[in-house]
Parts: sequence; structure tokens; C-alpha cells
Amino acid sequence: MTRFLISWAPAILWAGLIFYSSSQVWDDGPVLIQINDKVAHLLLYIPLGVALAWGGRDFTRKRLSAGLVFLGALYAATDEWHQSFVPMRD
Repeated sequence: MTRFLISWAPAILWAGLIFYSSSQVWDDGPVLIQINDKVAHLLLYIPLGVALAWGGRDFTRKRLSAGLVFLGALYAATDEWHQSFVPMRD
């Protein structure tokens, strides 16, 4: 059980950070650094992909790669759906 937690904790924690961030209402007020929406997604989902790969490192490679890509894409799709319920987010 401990090995499972150590393997998957980074992915679970990062997914939680993404979920929390996408729950926030962002206004168009002054920001120190303006980041393009697509760049922000890239910067958030690359670490999630790395964390998923870390969690699945003990499984067989062929099925794992497709499964982890599907899992990451499914999480991204559900996060976009989740954002549709947050005011001022789309």
C-alpha cells in the first residue's frame, strides 16, 4: 500500500492542484505575467503526464502508455466540463 501511495501521490496531488486552479474565478485585473491559455494548459498538463508516467512505471509498457494517455485526456476533458460550472470560466 505504501508503494502504491508513493507511486501515485504526485499524480493525485497535481490533479488536485489543477482542479483547485480551475475552480477559481480569474478576473482581467492587473497581472504581473500574462500567460496564454494554451501555454498555461501545457505548463499544467506536462507535469501531470510525468506524474502519471511515474505512477505507472511498474506496469507493462504497451498497454500502460495508451492507458495513461487516455487517463490524462479523460482528466483534461472532465476538467473542462468542470470549468463550465464556474462563473466567468469557459
